[in-house]
Amino acid sequence: MEQEQTKKLNRIHCLSISFNPLIEKVPEIFSIEGKNRKSKFTKDLLKNKLEGSFEKIVLIKTCQRVELYINSDKQPEDLKKYFFHTYGKFFSDDFGKTVKVFSANDCLIHLTRQSAGFESFITGETEIYHQVKELFGRYHADGLTDLFLDETFDRCLLMAKEMRSIVLKKHDIYSYPELLTQLFV
Repeated sequence: MEQEQTKKLNRIHCLSISFNPLIEKVPEIFSIEGKNRKSKFTKDLLKNKLEGSFEKIVLIKTCQRVELYINSDKQPEDLKKYFFHTYGKFFSDDFGKTVKVFSANDCLIHLTRQSAGFESFITGETEIYHQVKELFGRYHADGLTDLFLDETFDRCLLMAKEMRSIVLKKHDIYSYPELLTQLFV
């Protein structure tokens, strides 16, 4: 049973493209005038499926990142290669520096940390949690996820909610105004 769980876990991957807008040039895909490119990127990705590397997907797009969560038996380096080959046209020439591939436990940890707001400029912010939950819900409702992706997101979102709650309560931070008060008083 444990071997089966490990085998399933090794199939979960996240291709993450992110940037820090305070110190890095905004990638073309994230620019305001790039909204049509984002839609084309999403449609093309769902049609092409990284050269047949996966069947189901959750695509998380925020102002600072695009992340593809997939269930695939391909190796992480192959997924990254397929991604560069197929989708490099949507990014500037140096976008390869911003792409990371998380797999298995690292993918679960990354999704949980991101959903909890720990990868955000303001630790524990609620916006990213709601964005991830809403985007996952859309992909699930459209039949673009599978049982394993559903279980993964359900568990990670539940853990993220609990983690946020613990961190915010421990530091007496319950809202942005309270956070600003603590920072500037």
